[in-house]
Amino acid sequence: MTEGDKGQASKVSADVDKAIEARVKQYIDTEKVNKQHINYTAKNGVLTLTGDVDSNETRAKMETTFATIDGVTQVVDKLNVKNANRKPQSGHKDVSGR
Repeated sequence: MTEGDKGQASKVSADVDKAIEARVKQYIDTEKVNKQHINYTAKNGVLTLTGDVDSNETRAKMETTFATIDGVTQVVDKLNVKNANRKPQSGHKDVSGR
């Protein structure tokens, strides 16, 4: 693999990550969960979710939905449920076997 090939691979990966983040933003805006203080980053197909959500149901739905986005290989769930006395599960849902 040449340096040019590595650079091209990095660009493709960055483009996929941007597309993943755009789809997450679209979902958050469409489903009107943007007031739940959700942060997200994608790196090499791994989507990490942090912040606060209102319920376990919202949290589970987001993780399941985001796992179906093209390019997502894993969802790392570090979300907290507001007013819940528990730590984040730090779930690592591997979706690469699709």
